[in-house]
Amino acid sequence: MLRLGGGEILSGYEIHTGITVLGQGVRRWGKIFERSGQAVDVEDGAVAEDGGVWGTYLHGLFTNHSFRRTWLQGVGWSGGGDDWAWEGEYDRLADAVEAAVGWANLAKLMGLK
Repeated sequence: MLRLGGGEILSGYEIHTGITVLGQGVRRWGKIFERSGQAVDVEDGAVAEDGGVWGTYLHGLFTNHSFRRTWLQGVGWSGGGDDWAWEGEYDRLADAVEAAVGWANLAKLMGLK
């Protein structure tokens, strides 16, 4: 679980082994306060001073409805409902990549064969 500077709490998962080094005009984006049900205190991500560029190690970020809606509005979206089947879209993308590249080639690229 990640807490943003404004107090919003986001859930997701982490896959990383790196360390973010902050440069000039960059600050931390949020703080991870829970990992696998255990309390932690780990700063995460980075955001440019003007807010135009940001990043985090938290995956699944856009499954958080409130964050997704706020982010979409921040980039100019003014549409109606934004609830769509994320898992279905990921599956559709995976199917398209597999069909275009072929499973044997994907497995080879991933070092599975």
